[in-house]
Amino acid sequence: MPVIKTLYIKSKTNFINKTYVIELNYILFTIIYSEVNNIMMNIFNYIYDNFGTILVVGFIIICIIEWLDMLFNSKNKFKIITNHNHNHNNVYISEMIEKIKKMEGREFEEFCFWMFKSLNTYKSVKLTPATNDEGKDIILKDNEDNYIYVECKRYTEKASINEEFMIGRPICQKLVGAMISDNIEKAIIVTTGNVHQNAWEYIIKLEKNTNIKIDIFTIEDIKQILKSIDDKGLDFVWS
Repeated sequence: MPVIKTLYIKSKTNFINKTYVIELNYILFTIIYSEVNNIMMNIFNYIYDNFGTILVVGFIIICIIEWLDMLFNSKNKFKIITNHNHNHNNVYISEMIEKIKKMEGREFEEFCFWMFKSLNTYKSVKLTPATNDEGKDIILKDNEDNYIYVECKRYTEKASINEEFMIGRPICQKLVGAMISDNIEKAIIVTTGNVHQNAWEYIIKLEKNTNIKIDIFTIEDIKQILKSIDDKGLDFVWS
């Protein structure tokens, strides 16, 4: 009999302990759920009350991320490695030209930045922002500390005199406007497309009557520059 009574007491005690644990867990769960719910409601109310501000801040953050991505990609998109296999590079230059023709506008500007920098003939080569560039895409500084403005135009080589997308007098005039305002005397236009006769006539007249000089680099000039880079024993890798 004492043994049965002892077992009964232990069993009852275990039941009470289990019940207490369950109730304690329930209380803790209720407290945690309530706190989480309060936090979520506070977050929701904050978002609701400041939705406009959050949108503006989010847009600014996205712009900063895009700008940083552009900044670092412009430095790393075109890599140079030592290579003296010029027969291989002659083929690769042709492949590069085909890729250049398919580039977007900003991508072509980044390529031109890489190209001028790879020549190692300028003290500095600066790529201007994608927007609000004030009429120039790249700023070069030669060994005599003269600044040269570069305008990059990635146009189709099939453009004819009847098409809008080719180098004409209006593009030259816009570039000259930026040059005059900054007292710059030399500029380069780099294009994958054709050049209208009125552009050549304007440039000749400009050089005759002023100290301003504009050179135009076509796709053939780009090929020669790439070969010049190749002659230095460098290979260009598209990344």
